[in-house]
Amino acid sequence: MSKFNETFEMSGYWWLPDNPTKTIPGILHYSPNDIHLDLIGSFTDLSQFQKQLEYPIILGFTTTGTPVTLYKCFTVRFSMSHPSLPTSSYRALHSFIGMHFPTEADIKFNRVYAHLTHFDEWMGVSGFSVDLDSMDKNKISISYSQPPEIRFELNEKFSISIWFGYSMNVQSMDEKQQGMIQRIALNIEAKSELQFQEFQNILSDIRQFLGLACLNPIYPLEVKGLTQINEQKVNEQTIQPTVSIYFLPFNMPTKIKEIPAMHMLFTYRDIGKDIGNYFKKWIENKSILEPIYNLYSDILHHNEMAIEHRFLFLIHALEAYHRRTSDETEVDEENHAIRISEILTAIPKHSDWLQIKLQFSNELSLRQRLESLLNQFPFILENFDLDNKKFIRSIVDMRNYITHYSNKAKTQFDDLKKVHEICERLKLLVESCLLFQLGFDDKKISLLIERSKINKGLKRPS
Repeated sequence: MSKFNETFEMSGYWWLPDNPTKTIPGILHYSPNDIHLDLIGSFTDLSQFQKQLEYPIILGFTTTGTPVTLYKCFTVRFSMSHPSLPTSSYRALHSFIGMHFPTEADIKFNRVYAHLTHFDEWMGVSGFSVDLDSMDKNKISISYSQPPEIRFELNEKFSISIWFGYSMNVQSMDEKQQGMIQRIALNIEAKSELQFQEFQNILSDIRQFLGLACLNPIYPLEVKGLTQINEQKVNEQTIQPTVSIYFLPFNMPTKIKEIPAMHMLFTYRDIGKDIGNYFKKWIENKSILEPIYNLYSDILHHNEMAIEHRFLFLIHALEAYHRRTSDETEVDEENHAIRISEILTAIPKHSDWLQIKLQFSNELSLRQRLESLLNQFPFILENFDLDNKKFIRSIVDMRNYITHYSNKAKTQFDDLKKVHEICERLKLLVESCLLFQLGFDDKKISLLIERSKINKGLKRPS
């Protein structure tokens, strides 16, 4: 099957689960940012077209006999270009190739595995070895030993394993070349069959974790699932044929640029046997840090966004992080309540208005939150020509200008090189916060951030 960043088409006949006798010819089109079905015909006539625009499930058989399920579909076009010959188009959010799921409740799997962009480089584990001693004898010996599977429990529902597979292209083996490729797959296994959405949520969480680690968005290249529904007996063994799964990964490019491990924030080699604990910690922290995860992921997926928007996303992430992980306030709650009471008593005429205005008056300001975070991670501003106070003042002025368009900070954006470096330092601060929440100690965080500074040109190698 094709990869997520490729395109393909499938011709066949298509129908709705509640009307299997009405089959309509058409072509399924897939591209990285679109799944749509073009039919020579329609599931409804013109009079009913506006009454039903959404279809939970559309089923089909391709001309090669492959069953297909399209999930979460909606109508995008209906036309009548010739008397009594309508055409229609439908978009789908998911495509399951190799299986019919008549209802949404039937879309269950016990295992889903995926090949992800940059994952092989992040792991940095290879089964290949080269015998350099043999080169002196006009002989090169290359051997392959499959690395052992890495497995750990994720939570009460799922376990994770990392497979090291390989493939050999027999057709390309000739007198000029011999080829073998190692591929690493991430396997998500459920203790009992679960809805695909639950697998997709876990896969999304893992992609965000790896996005932080690789400093780049992580996309699926292939996703396949196993389900008990299509179990078969072959030579007295029970097998489950794979179902190829496609969905729309946001903003996926057709060409994937390789990233060397040295340009990543951290790799498998930095965490080793504790990989399971880091995965679990990331998912456990989601209940508190989800807004920060999403803001950081948006920054990675929109590398070309305007510098003003990038700056605001980073500030929002830092403010949200500090507010959600710290109970620090200007004064303790008891003294704040006394202060509010005294103010409202002194000006009873405007007490309702004051109560609204003072609702968040004990919250720390942006300036105070940045001071707190930079005190925790002082290495962020090393090798920078702005000290803490000047750096924070610049950020507060810039935020006020972008938010309120005051004139005070307008000149800050005249120096785009300076603004770019300020954003890079803020991004390093967000990354330091997320590393801290994962359980990295201060010394390790400092080491990883200093390495990242060198790769970004913010510091010269010593």
